[in-house]
Amino acid sequence: MNRNVAIVVALLLATGCTESPAPRRETTTARTTPPNPSLPKTAQPVALECAGKGVKAEYVAQTQSMPPTVDVSFRGSRPTSQAAERALRKCIQQVADTKFVTAEVMGTVWYSRSGSEDDAKMVTLPDGSDHLVFQPDGKKVITWKQREGGPASTVEENVAGGYFVETEVNKVLVAPGGTFISLAVVFQKEPTEKHAFEVGVGELKKALAKQAKPVPTTAYVMVGPRNDPAARRQVKGSNGRFISVDFEPKRPDVLTTSAGSVERLK
Repeated sequence: MNRNVAIVVALLLATGCTESPAPRRETTTARTTPPNPSLPKTAQPVALECAGKGVKAEYVAQTQSMPPTVDVSFRGSRPTSQAAERALRKCIQQVADTKFVTAEVMGTVWYSRSGSEDDAKMVTLPDGSDHLVFQPDGKKVITWKQREGGPASTVEENVAGGYFVETEVNKVLVAPGGTFISLAVVFQKEPTEKHAFEVGVGELKKALAKQAKPVPTTAYVMVGPRNDPAARRQVKGSNGRFISVDFEPKRPDVLTTSAGSVERLK
């Protein structure tokens, strides 16, 4: 996920949308309110001295089409989710203490091995959020999930299998709306390709069995720790694609894998 996606998120905030985009299925939305002509059309980033040595932090003031934002960028070593949130909270607090803001400030942490925006990716925070938000009315900093008031992710352990499944229910931001479900099947150690697909298919079938009305559901196979979402990574198959299994209600009898195969549902 790159910074273009963050711009989409910021547009949702600016237009008053209260839905959070899912981290793995990117969605866009059309503007629903006109821009504020009393604000400038563009704003230049202002460097912040808050994040520590080797970490870049910038604030961009509110414009006609965008809310104010704080971006904290790590280079070289990926921060843990906890370290990312600490740095971002410190920088957002600096903005709250020194800048005149009347709109919500959206903060995001980025990681780039090269230091270039071309390979920059969002760093997931400990509760699974991609952003922190400063609310000027209440003078508080909260996570995106807290802002939305939605249900937290549910986690089921499979100790014998050496993995856990984290389930998120997400809202579709564009008409006709609805929901979709993302399953993160996270192994402690990287599984073989065969085992990854078998477990992904099995966990997706379990999830579908619990649904009263089928909704789009995708299982993503990952490897990494439970307590540090930022350290997780998706597992690639031999075809170079990330391993996943997908269900669409339009094709209720099959599951489609990232390997191009089709699994029949009985």
